[in-house]
Amino acid sequence: ERLVMISRPTIGVMLKKTLDVVLQLLVSFPNVRPLRSKVISFLHRMIEILGISVLPCIPIALRQLLVHNEAKDMVDFLVLLNQIICKFNSSASGILEDVFPTIASRMSVILSQDAFSTGPAGNTE
Repeated sequence: ERLVMISRPTIGVMLKKTLDVVLQLLVSFPNVRPLRSKVISFLHRMIEILGISVLPCIPIALRQLLVHNEAKDMVDFLVLLNQIICKFNSSASGILEDVFPTIASRMSVILSQDAFSTGPAGNTE
């Protein structure tokens, strides 16, 4: 984070521009599961590399990741949300307040659909 924000800020600017382009992929291709997975992985890396400068992009990313997601997608989404909370603490509180109703609503829908199998193949953890 220090390297791209202090020592080499041009790298940070380039990565930020790349992040903006990658987030557009979620808008253009919301149903492509492998692509969503790669975007989430990229977001994890950018949160670590760009630090606080990535915060303005987080609400857009979270809203797009909640579109067309299934139970399996929510696991990856919640891991990303956990990273955001751990990394930014109170700096992310406004973002979380804005997106929490949507998350709670989506989780309610998923859980009411009995999305998690209880058969022999189901994971009860």
